[in-house]
Amino acid sequence: MTRWDEVSVAAELPACAAERRDREPFTDEWPDLDVDTGYGDAG
Repeated sequence: MTRWDEVSVAAELPACAAERRDREPFTDEWPDLDVDTGYGDAG
């Protein structure tokens, strides 16, 4: 299983879009991901 962090998620999202590939929610593999981190403190 991949150990996700902000940098790896930021790389994975555009890769999925470019490859037109679906993926499970990051929280399935990173259950401690909080809203502020997930949205980059964009609140």
